[in-house]
Amino acid sequence: MNVTLIYPTQVREKGQQSSRACWPPLGLAYLASVLERDGHRVQIIDRFILQKRNEFDLGQTNKQMIGAISNFDTELVGVTSTTPDVVDALEVFKIVKEYNSSITTVLGGPHVTAVPLKTINKCSYIDICAIGEGEETICEIASQKPLQQIRGIHYRQDGRIVETEPRALIRDLDKLPFPSWHLLDMDFYTRPSRFISRNSVLRATSIFTSRGCPFKCNFCAGPIMFPGVRFHSPERVTEEIERLICDYSVEAVYFADDMFLANKKRAYEILHLFESRGIYKKLRWYAQIRPDVVDEELLAYMKRMGCDRVEFGFESGSERVLGLMNKKSTVEKNLRAANIARQAGMRFQGNFIIGYPGETEKDLFETVDFMKKVHPTIILMNIYWPLPGTVSYDQLRQEGEALPAWENTARATESRLNYSKMQDERFFDLYDWIKLKNVLPNNIRYLIRDTFFHPIVFYKLLREHAGEYFKKAMKMARNLMALRLRRVFHRLLHR
Repeated sequence: MNVTLIYPTQVREKGQQSSRACWPPLGLAYLASVLERDGHRVQIIDRFILQKRNEFDLGQTNKQMIGAISNFDTELVGVTSTTPDVVDALEVFKIVKEYNSSITTVLGGPHVTAVPLKTINKCSYIDICAIGEGEETICEIASQKPLQQIRGIHYRQDGRIVETEPRALIRDLDKLPFPSWHLLDMDFYTRPSRFISRNSVLRATSIFTSRGCPFKCNFCAGPIMFPGVRFHSPERVTEEIERLICDYSVEAVYFADDMFLANKKRAYEILHLFESRGIYKKLRWYAQIRPDVVDEELLAYMKRMGCDRVEFGFESGSERVLGLMNKKSTVEKNLRAANIARQAGMRFQGNFIIGYPGETEKDLFETVDFMKKVHPTIILMNIYWPLPGTVSYDQLRQEGEALPAWENTARATESRLNYSKMQDERFFDLYDWIKLKNVLPNNIRYLIRDTFFHPIVFYKLLREHAGEYFKKAMKMARNLMALRLRRVFHRLLHR
């Protein structure tokens, strides 16, 4: 069968930014690899790349997408989607079905796994919803196995929705072939960016060495797709990296695992292989790790084996909010992790969520104090956004709180929600103040420090992202100026 796999976009117009656009669609590349192994023909379309080549003309983008589908004699279209890009995914199905109603359409990914019935009922152009891991499911659909015999799907039959038995998780991840990188524009995905290569000019990409996380934070959608934890073997991980170095001249790798140190023994085995095979001499790498699992010996060894930066999900400087999030960590452990990273000479990113349900102004200022104490190389601070299927989302729904429409989730960085205990005006004023006074200065300071002796790197990053930073800074400055003017008028009126 001829299969077209499509990666939807969050970007709807020129000038918008999307970090997601910089990451290769590894989920689709894994689906493509098992389909190709079974003898099917596959192509992958990334709608952001298509948009960019068409100067963000959506009409022309859609026309070229249909042209690619037609030229490939496509019989099955599969789309993966998170909640932020589900609007575009549903639009893709509408366009495809209007072009040729006989093409089978399949939607997979975190969004539909969280809310399958709501999604398939919302869009009549979807034939099948694939729930959870999709490799085995997509192969059975492409081989035209009777739908009632395929586990882990919802499908239409005689005007009703049929749900089959759940599909078991893939236990041995090493049985999956390497992602089909040859179907991706690897020159685009390995280009230096502030998202993957972390402010360097290295050719970088991302890989998965595991699926799932042993922890269950209330705001995280990860467990929806991958309940439990499974690992690629250390040998498989090193072989995949060596292929990327050899075939695509990759110089840096981002481990996109939810938690790279979910198994410390395996992490040490990977590091030993990096050392014995000399990979650490050829490659810089980055990983997400929990603050409460690091120790001096392990982080120092990671540094020697080429780890250039780690990311800590600090999330909050408030003990109370960490409890609300079910982080299973403490402020003290987070401070200790930051100190260990600094002693090891390791750059580290601190991720924070503010506006979490139940957060007070006191909690927020505790987070600001924490930021000042740890001084991460990069601070990533986002306003809490409820995602379908997460514990916090279900709690808000049970409490009768208004939840964002999918259309607004697609513009989460621009739309503003506040589920904290603070009044909206006060919360957003504080958000802008923290961004302008703490986050941007911190990030710019370390960007200059890291690129001071690399003017070409600095120039390229500035050229690509200066406009974005300037617009954000100006917007926040205007908001702060308006806040101060309101306070002046308030004082004058109440004298």
